[in-house]
Amino acid sequence: MTSRWDDKAEKRIIKEQGEVDETPTARGIDTETKKSERAFTFTKVLNDDKKYSYSTIEIEDPNLKNLLKTTIRHYPGITLDGDVVLFTSPYVPLVHNWTKLEAACKPLEVDSTITRGNKEDLTLLLNCVRGTQELESYFKIRDTHLKAFVTSFEHQWSLFCPGNLVYATPFMNEPQVFKIQSIGEVPVKRDKQKWTVTCLSWDWNGTQLEPKSYKFKIERYENTRSIDSLICYPIEFHGRSGDENIDVSQPSTGEIKLTPNNGLPAESPKFSALRPDLVKRGREFIKYCLSPPGKSSLFEYNGPVLMKPRIIGVSTMSVSKIKAN
Repeated sequence: MTSRWDDKAEKRIIKEQGEVDETPTARGIDTETKKSERAFTFTKVLNDDKKYSYSTIEIEDPNLKNLLKTTIRHYPGITLDGDVVLFTSPYVPLVHNWTKLEAACKPLEVDSTITRGNKEDLTLLLNCVRGTQELESYFKIRDTHLKAFVTSFEHQWSLFCPGNLVYATPFMNEPQVFKIQSIGEVPVKRDKQKWTVTCLSWDWNGTQLEPKSYKFKIERYENTRSIDSLICYPIEFHGRSGDENIDVSQPSTGEIKLTPNNGLPAESPKFSALRPDLVKRGREFIKYCLSPPGKSSLFEYNGPVLMKPRIIGVSTMSVSKIKAN
């Protein structure tokens, strides 16, 4: 379907795909009479010059909603329980769950007639998404880039699915893991110089542990970069830049298996080796923070320390051993 505003008629004109009469006085279809017959409605929205502006997909069939619900489950800002389920290009939630959605389309011998029909509807929906103007270039290089563990500034957003974990070293080059809270707007324009990933971690505010947001701003770069060279990146890619010859598209035969989240390779061996140290450090951090006042909160430390001078005239301090409460 196409949709555009008609100034003369003072309403939005909606046309079925294949209609050739594009004059402003053309009569749009009565969408309500046909709505119950559709699994979903794919609409291209045109601007005043009759050029493509964006597209939407409205899920109408309850069975298709349920299939999406079992695949996407929880995604920030998206609910599949309402009467109206609307996705807008560039369909970020669908791209972030693309591998799972493709797997959900595969027919099984035990499928009922209704289930097979739902899977056919989902296949058609994914084909509509794949063919949109905003995503056409992405899907041309998606598999190639994943196999080589590289990305581009325009397409890196597809790697950062909210709820997944990322690796970064924002403080003293020490490795840390954060949970993705949200991502910036998809950079469709060439003039966008930065792209932001907002993540969550736990920190001590002096009295209690609390979630804290961290914003990682990725500067624009040309061509492609190794994913693990970004200032933060999904843990699946930690230390992967030398694995260009491993085929992640064949999880049953290759060394790397795909995660059920969004088609990224499974946790890398280098991150698996690092994980025990991160867990140990995190547990020690919580232990120190939550120790009750008194003797149990006194600790010895031998090494360099960062301190804020409190005495006028003292700008630096050299400490070899410190007792802290």
